[in-house]
Amino acid sequence: MPRGSGSYLMRNASNGKWPTRFQTLAATMMAAASTGSSYTFGTYSKALKLSFGFSQTQIETISVACFSMGFFTFLPGMLGDRLRASICIKLGGLLQASSFLLFWAFSTTRLGNNNLPTDKNMWILSGLSMLQFMGSAMITGVVFSSMVKNFPNQRGSITGLIKGWVGLASGLLTTLFIGFMNPDLSHTDDPR
Repeated sequence: MPRGSGSYLMRNASNGKWPTRFQTLAATMMAAASTGSSYTFGTYSKALKLSFGFSQTQIETISVACFSMGFFTFLPGMLGDRLRASICIKLGGLLQASSFLLFWAFSTTRLGNNNLPTDKNMWILSGLSMLQFMGSAMITGVVFSSMVKNFPNQRGSITGLIKGWVGLASGLLTTLFIGFMNPDLSHTDDPR
């Protein structure tokens, strides 16, 4: 089956058949679920502020740095136009996961960053959040384009479904984080 006439995501290597568009929808929704993790910054931003002695402006810089990468998300989109969707999802997932892992390791001082100046810590965390966002953009670009190709007569509905799913998944991730990590979110008297 030619690439343009069936499901866009990938062919099943074991039986040589192309997945249906609804199987592709399910697979892309699973991939898109990870991309909402950018929106969970508010659950740990206070801990970063207290751990590193960041000012409110520095915390906001880390958050804004991530989303400022929206101006450059055409770059992973161009890569998605050149590579297979399954490869882009894997590359985006690898970039996003490794960036989050490094962000965690750095913010919990597992990388020996205890003696760095506050500004340097802020820029390192900002850079890692920017890389994470680009990995997320690589996944979402492929997810949205795959869905538009697979549902040409329902482009608006399917885009709304996926976008809503990303928001719901980020809420679920936040809830799981709070449930499993049980952070102390009661400190509201920080003067900064």
